[in-house]
Amino acid sequence: PQAKLVGLKGLDYSGSGYSSDLVAGIDWAVANRQKYHILVLSMSWGGTSYSASIDNAVTNAMNSGIVCVAAAGNSGSGGNYVHSPGSNPYAISVAATSCSDSITSYSSQGGPSESVSSVVKPDIATPGGSFYYLPIFSTDSNDQDAKNYYTDFYSNDSAPMQGTSMSTPFVAGCAD
Repeated sequence: PQAKLVGLKGLDYSGSGYSSDLVAGIDWAVANRQKYHILVLSMSWGGTSYSASIDNAVTNAMNSGIVCVAAAGNSGSGGNYVHSPGSNPYAISVAATSCSDSITSYSSQGGPSESVSSVVKPDIATPGGSFYYLPIFSTDSNDQDAKNYYTDFYSNDSAPMQGTSMSTPFVAGCAD
């Protein structure tokens, strides 16, 4: 009940954007950490490759005292698919589990970190939801209603979701 949230948006409605926008968001959180008492960054996004600029921003946030929690990504198994920011050795990267407590088929599964090869990612797994069995319900911000990207029956309702982006907030909420 006493939690205060600061929301930063670095990607558009389809999940696309620029690394520079994501770095700017992380840097803003570091610059304003004392003003807004920012203790944890919940980064429910993952890249498709290693990014030195994102990696450096995450390391800077961690060095400033902010716990960084990152989605492992939804690229499935079979290789080292955990990329920035989740591949950062100082970030807690989160995979997704199913309702049967196993890693989901969509959750990225890793291997050695891209930034420090001795660190294996992801670090932890939590519920990520499934459209077939049990989704995670996420609040609907209504930002895409005007574009009919998601249609609503009611304003401010919830939407069934799945992914490591749903898993990440579980860990971020425990990190404080």
